[in-house]
Amino acid sequence: MRARVIIYNPKLDSILLIHRKKNGRDYWVIPGGGAKNQETPTQTAIREIKEELDLDFVPQELSSIFEIAEEDEVQKVFLLKPI
Repeated sequence: MRARVIIYNPKLDSILLIHRKKNGRDYWVIPGGGAKNQETPTQTAIREIKEELDLDFVPQELSSIFEIAEEDEVQKVFLLKPI
């Protein structure tokens, strides 16, 4: 299971993306990553945002918006809703 978080800034009318360079590829991704141990999707999303962006959120700020089921894993996508 992987969790991703769409972080929208209404003042800038934009979303936060992470720039990656890997294996000669140059691309942008929504922040997130894979679950560790028995983490829930929400716990994974909160931990990944802390690791990647040093931002702190609580579960009530995340709203699950959709899942993508692939052959070998599920990706859960959240929207940040500041409280």
